[in-house]
Amino acid sequence: MKRSRIFTKFSNKNACDERTHIADVIEEINSADKPDVPTLLFLSDGKETSGQVWIDAMYDYSDDFTDAQVIELGCGHMGAEEKPDEIAEAMREFIDGLDK
Repeated sequence: MKRSRIFTKFSNKNACDERTHIADVIEEINSADKPDVPTLLFLSDGKETSGQVWIDAMYDYSDDFTDAQVIELGCGHMGAEEKPDEIAEAMREFIDGLDK
């Protein structure tokens, strides 16, 4: 079942177009100043990405922000599907905290 969801989500025209343009987008992002805005990052366990390299990169990225939170989900790359309630609650708390 999980494999069929993956193919449905990632074997479509939008996903293919993204792969075609991602190098240009990364270059554009890296060439600009990073805005210092409140940031909430959700982090997988790295097992379905590049492992500890991915985890370290997310923490390094967040270190540049004045107000950043990294939440380790302890799940695979599809965190929004695997832990939607945890993500929703963290987002609510983060947004509520912006007003304080």
